[in-house]
This record gives sequence, C-alpha cells and structure tokens, in this order.
Amino acid sequence: MKLYKSKKALVVILCVCFVMASFLSKFFIINYENHQCTEKACAVCCQLENAKSTLNQLIIAAVGSACILLVLTVLFLCVCNHIFNQETVSLVTLKIRMDN
Repeated sequence: MKLYKSKKALVVILCVCFVMASFLSKFFIINYENHQCTEKACAVCCQLENAKSTLNQLIIAAVGSACILLVLTVLFLCVCNHIFNQETVSLVTLKIRMDN
C-alpha cells in the first residue's frame, strides 16, 4: 500500500512538472518575444531559444505518447471485440432451410 501511494505521488509530481514547464515556457516566450537586443550574445535571446526548444520537446513527447496510446487502445478494443463477439455460425443461425 505504501508503494502504491509513493507511485501515485511521483505521478502527480511529474504531471505538475510537465504542466508547469509548458506554461512557464509559454509565458516567458510571450513576455519577452519583442524585447530590444542590446548586444550580439543577448542572454534573453538565448533563454528564448531554450524556452522554445523545451516547449517543442514537450509537445512532441505529448503528441507521440498520445498517438501510441491511441493505437494501443484501438488494437486492444479490436482484439477484445473479435474474441468476445464471435458468434457460432451454423445453418440454423444463418436460417437456411434444408427441405429439398
């Protein structure tokens, strides 16, 4: 029971970190997108590139995970449907009369 609670806490912490990284990166990009550069090696520009890269990687990871989960769910439902909904095929179920 204790292991279950620790796994649940870890999942919640990871979800919060994912959401915070997404929102904070987006807010930083929105706030500093139109800043005035004063030098060639601008620290704000470097941080903007890092924030854009982080946001892009998070989006790619989320979309990839969602696609994989969708494919696995569809495959699982197809297999379950095929296994549990097989009807017995006989002449009676097909309503064929054999009275020649």
